[in-house]
Amino acid sequence: MKTDTALKKKDDTLFGTVPTVKATSAMTLFSTLIADSTNKNVLEPKLLGMLIGKLIPKKYRKAALIAGWCAHYGIGFSWIRIFRFISRRTKKEATFTDALFLGAFSGMTGILFWKLFFKTHPNPPHVKAKLFYRQLFLAHLVFGIVAIYSDKQSGEID
Repeated sequence: MKTDTALKKKDDTLFGTVPTVKATSAMTLFSTLIADSTNKNVLEPKLLGMLIGKLIPKKYRKAALIAGWCAHYGIGFSWIRIFRFISRRTKKEATFTDALFLGAFSGMTGILFWKLFFKTHPNPPHVKAKLFYRQLFLAHLVFGIVAIYSDKQSGEID
């Protein structure tokens, strides 16, 4: 029979797949609601796909959208790993305030990277910058909250 520690170690081999899917999907749902209510393209995976698609031959553009979704979830996965690292290093139970802080930090980081992407891309998609960056920040708050609480639910962090 496996001990609780062995079960936690086994669960951790998934590297946070379930919290990644939950948190990134919640964030994407939030962005979708904003996109639908404003009729503006603020969907991160679609914009990532457009950035990639404008750099590759036309016949691969469908693959670019898939790559955009993979990149979006891959970045979410990386943030989950960072959140877990911080949680384990601090050895304290994550709180709602921690979730907001981590969401805000990842949101500000995301905004900086998106600005860099749009500035350095030879043919960036047009976005309403003020709307995009506001919703991106708020979407990351959603991400942080869902990430912390879904990770707590899994029993992998305290």
